[in-house]
Amino acid sequence: MQEIKKCNRCGVFVAEDLSNCPLCGKFVGDEDKKTEKTKYSYPDYSFKEIVQKNRWVKIVRTLCGLVAFICLIVNLIFTTTPYWFPYALMGIFTFYIIFISPFKGDMARFVKNIKWTSVFIAAFFIFIDAYNHFTINTMFGWGYAIVVPCVLTAITITTAIICFCSKSNEMELLADCLALFVFSIIYFLVKIFAFPDLSTWPSLMYLCVAGGWFVVLEIFKSKKFWKETLKKYHI
Repeated sequence: MQEIKKCNRCGVFVAEDLSNCPLCGKFVGDEDKKTEKTKYSYPDYSFKEIVQKNRWVKIVRTLCGLVAFICLIVNLIFTTTPYWFPYALMGIFTFYIIFISPFKGDMARFVKNIKWTSVFIAAFFIFIDAYNHFTINTMFGWGYAIVVPCVLTAITITTAIICFCSKSNEMELLADCLALFVFSIIYFLVKIFAFPDLSTWPSLMYLCVAGGWFVVLEIFKSKKFWKETLKKYHI
């Protein structure tokens, strides 16, 4: 019976006939023996780059929090009408979510989460639009009715092109296209019934682009998409 060893780095169990961990390549034999590669070894994986990347992400996150706190304190001490710190806080938060947070993972993770990035961008512009309306009595609608649909249209096109041209994460991206299409329908209906006086063409453009791209992707990737979906939900 083979003795089962455990890799202290990965936590996985390694068979006796393997001298190195099959995941990270670490030597899992006797500590007195020198670490060496064998025909069973996998290339040793360096965690140095990941550690450095996480360290910089933490530094930038701390700096963003510090800047946001300073903006809040300064504006509360030197009051203005309206307060400008909500712009700073929302801008810093959106900057971190869009440009800094993705570095915690790999590019594949960033691509798969592109729909959530679009949600944060939309929330930022709608917040600024509403805040200006309630504080300085500007006309509400430039963010909700024009900017956000245009941004979501661009993100939908980007997601669809990546899904159409790349095999990596295509199922997740096709699901994102479906989610963006459903969201475009909801967004358009809210615009029509809740804000009938605002401009309609941007929301209609977003709906048509999202629906059109989903139909195109459905035609070319329908079989694989539904097969993977049924497998995912064990149907």
